[in-house]
Amino acid sequence: MKAVYIFLISIAVFSACASRPSDWRAISARLREGMTENQAIAAIGYAPNTTELVNCGAARGAVWECRMLYFDSSGIEQQHALVVYEANYNGVWRVDSWNVL
Repeated sequence: MKAVYIFLISIAVFSACASRPSDWRAISARLREGMTENQAIAAIGYAPNTTELVNCGAARGAVWECRMLYFDSSGIEQQHALVVYEANYNGVWRVDSWNVL
């Protein structure tokens, strides 16, 4: 019984330490414009590494406050990161767009 208990704990620990994808393109296909932040994080399956509040839209001439969620890749070759841009709609942050770098 003790061995089974240790085995179950080790599975839980290793699952929690699962590495992030090295390529976010397939996972980014789960995102939809208008999702809440919690829906987007649930669809991606990972919490963002960092979050940053910035001004977006300067290139288009209409500046708006947006929040950027950064999801870094795992492994040695961290080539593709996922950035989700959110806009504040009546106090609720919702996905506006995203980009795989």
